[in-house]
Amino acid sequence: MLEIIKLHQGDCLEILKTFPENSIDCVVTSPPYWAVRDYGINNQIGLEEHPQQYIDKIVLVMKELKRVIKETGTIWLNLGDSFYTKSGSGQGSNYLKRHQEMDAGRGELHKAHTETRGKFKSNWLQNKQRLLIPYRIAIACQDELGFVLRNDITWIKQILNWKTKESFGTSMPTSVQDRLNTNSEVIFLFVKSNSYFFDLD
Repeated sequence: MLEIIKLHQGDCLEILKTFPENSIDCVVTSPPYWAVRDYGINNQIGLEEHPQQYIDKIVLVMKELKRVIKETGTIWLNLGDSFYTKSGSGQGSNYLKRHQEMDAGRGELHKAHTETRGKFKSNWLQNKQRLLIPYRIAIACQDELGFVLRNDITWIKQILNWKTKESFGTSMPTSVQDRLNTNSEVIFLFVKSNSYFFDLD
C-alpha cells in the first residue's frame, strides 16, 4: 500500500482551519517558547510583548487542535518556560545585545523582541521571576477548553553520572550565577474524551 505524506507550510492557525473536524489521530508539537528565540518571521509565536499574549495565542491554537483531533486522538504539547528579566529577552542582557546587533537595520519586525519587557510591573512579572508559562497554558486548556490532562511528563534534557562524570544529552548552558541551570522541559498529554487510543508499549 502506497503511503502518501502531505506537508503543509504556513501559519498553523490558518492551516488548521482548513482541516475538517475530528480528522486527526495524533498531534505532536513544540511551539516556540516565549521570549527565547527570534525566527525572523512576521507575527511569529513567541515574540509577544506580554507573556499573557503568548499564553492566549497557544490556547487559541489548542482550541483549534481540539476541533480537528478525533475523539480517540491525543495531543502531545512540549513547552519550555521563560524568566522575566529587565533585558526583556528571557535570556539576559548578553542575549539581548547580541540580537540587537544581529537585527540592526532590519526594521520594526524585531522591535517587540528587543524592547524592555521589564516595564510591566506586577507580582507575577517581577525581575528574575520564573513565569510557569507551560502550567498556565495547561490550566487554561483544562478550565477554558475542557481538555483532560493525562500526563505532565518531565523531559530531562541532560543527565550526569556523578561517579563516572559521564553525561547524556544536552541542555543550554547559562551564565546566571544565582540559580541552578534549567535542564528540563515539560510535555503535556491532552485528550478530549475518556476513550482515546493509547499503546503503552
